[in-house]
Amino acid sequence: MRLLLISAAALLGELCHGLRFGNVFQDHMVLQRDDTLTVWGYLNGSACDSVTVTINGVLAGVGGISDSGGLWTAPCNPQKATSTGDSVNIEAQCGDDKATLQDVMFGDVYLCSGQSNIDIPEGYANQFNRTAQLMEEAFADANGHMLRITIVPNQVRGLNYTATPAMELANVPDCSACPAWNEGQPYPHCQCNSMRWTRASAALIRGYSATCWFTGRTLYAGQLRKAVAVGMIRSSWGGTHIEDWMPSEGQVEDCAGGIPSTRHMYLYNGMINPFTVAPISLSGLVWYQAESNVGPPAPYQGAAYYQCALPKLLASWRQKFNNDNLPMFVVELAAYCNEHDSKTYLTWCDQNHSDISSVDYHLPEMRLAQRIALEDANTYFITAMDLGTLHPLDGSIHPAAKQPLGERIAAAASFGVYNNNQSLYKSPVAIAASLSGESIVVTFAVPAGAQGLTIDTTAACLPPILPVFCTGAGFEVEIGNTWTLAKHVALQTTNTISVTGFEGSPTRIRYAYADWPVVVVRNKVGQLPALIFDIPVN
Repeated sequence: MRLLLISAAALLGELCHGLRFGNVFQDHMVLQRDDTLTVWGYLNGSACDSVTVTINGVLAGVGGISDSGGLWTAPCNPQKATSTGDSVNIEAQCGDDKATLQDVMFGDVYLCSGQSNIDIPEGYANQFNRTAQLMEEAFADANGHMLRITIVPNQVRGLNYTATPAMELANVPDCSACPAWNEGQPYPHCQCNSMRWTRASAALIRGYSATCWFTGRTLYAGQLRKAVAVGMIRSSWGGTHIEDWMPSEGQVEDCAGGIPSTRHMYLYNGMINPFTVAPISLSGLVWYQAESNVGPPAPYQGAAYYQCALPKLLASWRQKFNNDNLPMFVVELAAYCNEHDSKTYLTWCDQNHSDISSVDYHLPEMRLAQRIALEDANTYFITAMDLGTLHPLDGSIHPAAKQPLGERIAAAASFGVYNNNQSLYKSPVAIAASLSGESIVVTFAVPAGAQGLTIDTTAACLPPILPVFCTGAGFEVEIGNTWTLAKHVALQTTNTISVTGFEGSPTRIRYAYADWPVVVVRNKVGQLPALIFDIPVN
């Protein structure tokens, strides 16, 4: 296993080398196969005027020196996937100066970004199941050659991102490996926040992003049949807002009524921009963020603001990565108990009392806003509202159910990246509701292969959860200005549901409108839950 602590002298040597690669290029990394490839770096103190790049000794590209600072760029030929069990060396040469990247793979690269639910480590996901953790660690050790991971520095003492877009990643020491979970001991919470590219291993995945890991390893073991390397980049920071990740401060001012933000895009500058200097190619991008923007309507907060801001983020990142068709996977906020909006952290769902005197709907409103992703081409919306966890170590806002989430993202990638039309990733979506006698008939768009809908009439709140968080509502009907629980739900056809047991003339119907929703409707095959909705009754 490679050493995780990199000395300051080694980092300084990297910076002072006569010819070097930009530090987004590292030993052990994965570069995207079958796509554009531009490598770049710096040349100091040399009179040559071009840089030659070879891959395993074969000429791949030639580039020039583009500015007085010695920046060089070299467009290279697209490369096929590296064979299983093999790897390549990439060498740049200018006169007598050489720089080499060792043990590189060409495969599929995924970037995972957002806030703490991207941070949450793989070991945390198995905190209730040590046997599953040991199996996952064995898988990582057995397949580490083909599964490579990296973490862009974040939440590290002394780290300071600024208003200036960074050309390179922050040079800080890697984290220490997380300890093993010993028999009879509680789960040892450990999260890594800085890691240069490395082969996956038992010791290293424990502190690595659970969502990113389970997405990549599921694709590798399933869709890719262990024949193509997968590289996973975690670039996230807990507690951050969507505006922190925008390429420019003014991009979302119109979403906030023209009010300038008091926050800045420093995280984009330091943690994403280096990958866009000469944009690296990606297979896909996973975005899991919104918790910090949950709240009542206000500038830079709440559902309406987020519904405006999310498409701007997706479009701006595609533009920066020079790929209008870049597949993006937007994760819905999972079930949790929203005690204090953006400041909710160590809140469980069964404490003695809640500070909330009456139900607010800030969290379900945000889930509804996130559905704007459904309208964005090449964006895939991943439902997670049924993936809550009672009593995870870091509060309900950080559910442990990251493996099924990663599997859902991987299913969407199988469809969207690899054109596997048999991959079932879509949830049922309500498209219309009409009054028929004393019942409301809700019609759903059901994905092909799901074989229709199924309903669970026994679904209910888990007993420990306070009613302020789980209201018991599956379907609710608005009559006048009051929402009431629909008493009876029945499957009418393969794609319609009949809702009855209300008095009066309904104007709207909504579903799953709670912090911790009662999930009644799912796909028959695959069991993905129907998405939250609030629609008029015609």
